Amino acid sequence: MKNSNVCKFTLSEPSNDPSVFCFVLETDVETMLKRITLRHHRMILIEQGNGEFLINDHPYSFSAGTLLFAFEGESFALSKGNDLRYLYIDFDGVRRQNLCQRFAISPPLPKKR
Repeated sequence: MKNSNVCKFTLSEPSNDPSVFCFVLETDVETMLKRITLRHHRMILIEQGNGEFLINDHPYSFSAGTLLFAFEGESFALSKGNDLRYLYIDFDGVRRQNLCQRFAISPPLPKKR
């Protein structure tokens, strides 16, 4: 194995609490560079390094200690980074709105056509 990722995937019963699908310590640059469409909301904490993520083609700069959020259905990929390690949690569930309110975050509004 070339990287030192740490992953935990969970299976949970439906409840009123936010459902957490995985906890990941991401260290593999090849994985970071792959553009994906998120299936759940994602909370990202930068452990070390600096760079830029593209979330729905919008650049978000970061450095160690930065906390970022991305939302279900958004595209997500590393644009550029240096000596990067980050942790992320994918979550969903009935009470996800409470969590979003506590952090004063919300998904961007859809663009008008």
